[in-house]
Formats: sequence, C-alpha cells, structure tokens
Amino acid sequence: MSVSETQHNFRLLNECEPQSGERNMAIDEALLESTIRTSVGTFRLYRWREPTISLGYFQGKSDNAMPTRFQELPSVRRITGGGAILHHHEITYSITIRRDHPLLETPVSLYDIVHRWITDAFSRQNIEVHPRGESVGESKEPFLCFLRSDPRDLLLAGSKIVGSAQRRRKGVILQHGSIILHTSKWTPEIPGVDDFSKEEFSLLKFREDLVRVAGTTLNFVERFERCVSPTEILNSWLAMKSFC
Repeated sequence: MSVSETQHNFRLLNECEPQSGERNMAIDEALLESTIRTSVGTFRLYRWREPTISLGYFQGKSDNAMPTRFQELPSVRRITGGGAILHHHEITYSITIRRDHPLLETPVSLYDIVHRWITDAFSRQNIEVHPRGESVGESKEPFLCFLRSDPRDLLLAGSKIVGSAQRRRKGVILQHGSIILHTSKWTPEIPGVDDFSKEEFSLLKFREDLVRVAGTTLNFVERFERCVSPTEILNSWLAMKSFC
C-alpha cells in the first residue's frame, strides 16, 4: 500500500488497563516511530497506574527544580515540551499523524482539531469548555504545565483542564495531552472537570463520545478497544509488520 493510501488511515487504541509512566511514554514514542515507518496514524486514550510526574523535554534539572511535595512520586521525561504534569486523576490522549495529512493546514492546527473533539465530547454531558484565547506569558514560568497559560488551553469555569504538547520528527507529529478529571491531593490548586460539573460526570460516556467524534474525522482501519495489555497490542502490530 502506498504512502498516499496509508496516510489517511488510523488505528484506535482505547486502553482500559492503566500503565506506568515509563510504559506510557515508551508506547507514545513507539507509535510515533510506527507512523514514521508506515504512515498509519494512531489515536490513543490511556490512564496512569499511579500518580506520576512527567517532565517536559526541555525542563532542565537545575531549572524549575522538582518541588518537595513531588519528590517521592515516580517521574518520567516526556519527548514533548512544556511544563511538568502530575498525572493522577486524568485521562490522557495521544495522536500521531503525518505532517502532510490533508487534515492539517499547519502542525499547530492539530491542537485546534483535537481540542474541538474534546469540547464536543464534553458538551454531550452539558459541560461547556472553551479555548483560553490570548494569554500573557510570564517571565519565569511555573513548574507545572497546568499553572501555565497557552492560547490553546481548554478552560472550564476559568481553570485549565486540558493542555497539550507536540513533538515533530521526520515529517510526523506526535501530540498528547492531559484531561484533568478531579483534583489531586498533590495539586489542590488544579481542579478537574468533576469539581465543576453540576451533574455526575461519566468518564465512560466521555471516552465513547470522544472516540465517536474523532472517528468522524479519522479513518479507523483497526480498533483496539477491549481490555488487553499494550504489550499484546504492540506484539500484534509487529506480527502484522506494522513496525517494519
């Protein structure tokens, strides 16, 4: 199958088994490499096995030192930029896509596309989120991503609940982002969707709606939605020479 034929195809990976931070980041990078080799993109939803700090790729050890309250937590470095994130009560997405996919005008337009999907999925539970719009940068940015401001952030009741970042490599974009569901005891200053929702928020429905909305744009030629481990899924792709 030619690149022009495969670049429109996507896999859906809707995981129910939480993974460690190292495993989650390794899978995202493997998916990036897979798209580089095959041109087939992936849309992934996943969770974290335990509260974990992920550091942005460009966060230096001496710059924005790890706050004391996080020092006992597992940590991992992302291949994307931005500030640190405490992954606790959240669901995370990632997408890999060729830079020349007709869906994209520019690489940054992917932020708007995915964030529209998320906005749509929330609206189906009467939760109205919206982009931040213009923001003013700070001379010294906070350690945590969700205390920083970006025009593409999604806000609920004035608080950032969705933040995303990208890595571009060999004509392919990896974008992943965190969707905060509930306040963590380690970051009481960062609320989540459940803290504002007047009605009971259903994560299951949100996941189903997000997959449904994304599927109206992406051509899912493979769907992995049952409770299997990412190892089993990756091995099945290797068997089909997806990584060759």
